Amino acid sequence: MNFFKKNKLPNAVPWLVFDETVVVLLILIFGTFYYTYRTLSSVKEDQKQSNISITSSDLSSYLEGVVQVVCLSDDNKLSSGSGVLWKFDTDKYGVLTNYHVISNTKKCVISMDDINNKSSGIFAVENNKDLYDKNKDVAILNIKENLSATSSTKVSDYNYNLSSLRKCPSKIPVGTPVSIIGYPSYTKRDTTTNIKGMGDVSTVYRATTNGIISSYDNSTMKSTNGISNENYFVSAKIDIGNSGGAALGKDKDGMCLLGIPTWVTVGDYETQGLIQNIANVIP
Repeated sequence: MNFFKKNKLPNAVPWLVFDETVVVLLILIFGTFYYTYRTLSSVKEDQKQSNISITSSDLSSYLEGVVQVVCLSDDNKLSSGSGVLWKFDTDKYGVLTNYHVISNTKKCVISMDDINNKSSGIFAVENNKDLYDKNKDVAILNIKENLSATSSTKVSDYNYNLSSLRKCPSKIPVGTPVSIIGYPSYTKRDTTTNIKGMGDVSTVYRATTNGIISSYDNSTMKSTNGISNENYFVSAKIDIGNSGGAALGKDKDGMCLLGIPTWVTVGDYETQGLIQNIANVIP
């Protein structure tokens, strides 16, 4: 008896034979799957971004870092803007603001308020011409002596959190939530504070407004003056006095410094604030 029989290999299964039609079909199926996956991922990312909002707790640690800048012009007229307390690497303390806030003035001071908008100090500032840029409309003021008779707080003890806050990406997406912090003219009141060398100065309260990035503006981009990033149109309310303050944004990585409120553009039925991109101000 022969126990060792030869086994025949089975015939090839026809559907395992790949011809060109099958290959093309598989490519189409894979491509459709990949496109659908990428589309759904993009939608989820957009939904995640749209669900981001700036809350009061997000802002609380930065409010006191925005100050009022009060200046006396050459013809003895008072004007008011905003500024951001800034700590530099050399352990010097200053105020970042717009150049147009302090241009054509002979004297400026900064007025600081606590979280409840109560005065917490008034300081003289020095406008060092080596520390401003007319092209970028940016100025840095050196903080000098304390002029307040009711506050003995040291310069170093104020809130400099904005100077260490992460800068927003140089082109953050349209629709990103924005908050503006500053001293707009609509919060001006009849009460006054007497400031040495300036007289009675009207009280202006710090205010915060919210909105989104609504568009980009590249009208000021010039290779000759270092402005290489687009600025932002925002729907958050901006008024005279907001210039030099802070514009904050928020993305999936948290809060970030968007830039400086600088201009307002007026349309037929709507106004939009323009924010100087922080990437242009402090590269």
